[in-house]
Amino acid sequence: MLRAQTGIYYAQTPTLIYAGPLNNFRIPPGDLSIQVGPNPSLYKQFLGIGIDLNTTPLDKLPLLTADQVKQIAGPSKNPFSGAGPTLTSANNYRNPRAFQATMGAEREVARGLVLDYQFNLVNTVHLERTVDINVPVPFAKPGDQSFRQFFGLRSGTKRPNPNLSSVLVRDSSARSVFAGSTFRAQYRMKKFQFSGQYTLSYNKSNDDNERSTGASSYQNPFNFKQEYNWSTLDTRHQVTGYTVYQAPWGIELSGLFRYRTGYPIDPTTGGDTSELLNGISRPLQAPGVPYLRNSFRNRNYKTADIRFLKSFAVRETMKLQFSAEMFNAFNFENIQFQGQGFIYGLGVLPSGQPAPVDPRFERLKSPTTGKYDSSTVFQQGTPFQAQLGLRVTF
Repeated sequence: MLRAQTGIYYAQTPTLIYAGPLNNFRIPPGDLSIQVGPNPSLYKQFLGIGIDLNTTPLDKLPLLTADQVKQIAGPSKNPFSGAGPTLTSANNYRNPRAFQATMGAEREVARGLVLDYQFNLVNTVHLERTVDINVPVPFAKPGDQSFRQFFGLRSGTKRPNPNLSSVLVRDSSARSVFAGSTFRAQYRMKKFQFSGQYTLSYNKSNDDNERSTGASSYQNPFNFKQEYNWSTLDTRHQVTGYTVYQAPWGIELSGLFRYRTGYPIDPTTGGDTSELLNGISRPLQAPGVPYLRNSFRNRNYKTADIRFLKSFAVRETMKLQFSAEMFNAFNFENIQFQGQGFIYGLGVLPSGQPAPVDPRFERLKSPTTGKYDSSTVFQQGTPFQAQLGLRVTF
């Protein structure tokens, strides 16, 4: 049997994306950060409107009104100077649109044995991205042989609009492409069933910020080409399968197995090395050449579950069933890297020479304790668990 289908599908934009921007256009703005200070001191500015911070408990800090902010600022200063608004790109914002195509073939090659192949393609555009548009053009520091691009927002470089802080705009310029092939085998007899499938897939995108309302996740807002790489959810190989056996004496045995290769890792330098304030600082793989987004891989994941059922006929209309289930029966640890385990280091020193890789990068165990380092790894899923049950049906 051959089958194929295609279509164009539109998704709704999560309302959460609009919540912040819409909340800003009122008095006082509901989701708008402002800066007060530094001269005179913050304490003196609050004292000038009758609030003594030295006598105010931390759990009862004041909520300033717009009038109080104006009093602190004074008549000669805009109280919203240094504000960081969040907006949407009204002129070109679109709901996500996906072109999908599926082709497959299925054939029974022997009694009870069916083989199946399916190819899936999903090309999605107009995905949401958060961009800080109030940043200067990056530059290389004089004498820096690594040719790292700096924005200088921590060392005094002015923003294009110096009266504002970050200006976050949520637009719909991101995209993703998924292509995957799935091979499936099913075998069904009266007392035995088996199904297994293997998927080889490639998932690329230039932003995986589906509905986040937080900061940006790019290296350079002036060059999104280096963001187009493996998606955060990209999984090269996936294998799943199950089996059910109706054994004699009312016994049923079943098992479930899952395996996948690791998700991508987005390496970082461990700090705001590019002085962008709102973004990601990735290491350099060569002078002037940063690593692409998600250019490393996390560890694999696998688990197997087993179930045993035994039924007892109490009388004609009543049955007693005993069950024993084991989750992650072989106690696979499934350790995954996280947090400081993503810190690669500079990659290239200011002298232009390769920098040593940070010892925390993809580190499993602490060098002092010999145990798993909780700052760099975590256990995905659960360790071995067993569950016993007794059920009466009548």
